[in-house]
Amino acid sequence: MRKVHCYKDHVKTANRLLQISFVLAVFSVVTAWVFHVRSGNIWSDFYNDHWLLRKLAFLSPWVAAVLALVVFILNWKKGWQFVLAFMAIFVSGVSFFVSANLLNSIYRCIGPETAAVSSLRTYNDAMQEFAKAHPQQGFPSALQDMAVDQDEPWKIHSPLSDGQKFYYRFIYLPRSTHADGKLDAYQILADPDPAHNHGYIPHYHFFMDESGTLRISRNGPATAQSEPL
Repeated sequence: MRKVHCYKDHVKTANRLLQISFVLAVFSVVTAWVFHVRSGNIWSDFYNDHWLLRKLAFLSPWVAAVLALVVFILNWKKGWQFVLAFMAIFVSGVSFFVSANLLNSIYRCIGPETAAVSSLRTYNDAMQEFAKAHPQQGFPSALQDMAVDQDEPWKIHSPLSDGQKFYYRFIYLPRSTHADGKLDAYQILADPDPAHNHGYIPHYHFFMDESGTLRISRNGPATAQSEPL
């Protein structure tokens, strides 16, 4: 009787692990699909704001596969648990392939553009701090002026100081609106860089001036008249 009871407990545990495995596999695909639907453009913050959920969607198939593999090993050629465990491993592999491809497609669609927007905001913060620290000069005359060794609030690092990062090149145009030599305005153009496209060419162009307003264009370089982001 004791052996029968232990066997029933073993079967019950195996079934429970397989149920968890299947649930995790389904959770991964459903979550990845939600990200695919909700994060289809760069105006959406869903992809970046829900990073933990995104990690869970990526890791769930691995956990599912491990649980199924444990059941598979413990039930080697022992009835339906063996067959179900094999099926769970297969489903876990398929769910990982599907979810990984869905998440990767989102990243390829919005990753470079999102990085460009983040870089422009970094530029703007550094420009404002530089202008505060240099009231006579105003904004820097070149991006390299902010690539200093000291730990300054307006310091930027390479490759931003070189005007190129992650599929995009950045053109910095400072100017003086009062003809007094003080650089009190600037424009930064962010355009896809053909020399660093890594097999993918982003679709959007960006523009930013000293106001910090970001503008976007799909049909050629963005300007001060382009749609605000």
